[in-house]
Amino acid sequence: MYKNPHSTAAEKVVAEKKFRYVTDRVKETWTQKRNAELCELPAKDPSQFWKAFKAPQSNACPVELSAQLQAFRALMGAEPQSAPQRPADSGVSMSCSGDACLNADVTVDERNRVHQALDVANVLA
Repeated sequence: MYKNPHSTAAEKVVAEKKFRYVTDRVKETWTQKRNAELCELPAKDPSQFWKAFKAPQSNACPVELSAQLQAFRALMGAEPQSAPQRPADSGVSMSCSGDACLNADVTVDERNRVHQALDVANVLA
């Protein structure tokens, strides 16, 4: 939105209200049109109707896992000096010493295994 440096505060408030009104009307019009289209789709083309609600099949990220890890490490800066000590009865698995498990590269097999486990959990829920 263009802001005039010479306008008063009251003029700016009025302009912002007009802008919000116009954008809200456009959103409402689009939503009503989309709802009408979706209501007509089951009779015309059921497959297109259900495609509107299905999740995309491929959620593959185009960035390699190693590149993601390097970018994350660059954002976070230096590695932590030591891991916090947890009591033995905290319920946290201690199968890996230190932060080696947290800083290890995630393999495609591990990602797929977790993805399958989440899919099974969602089906059972």
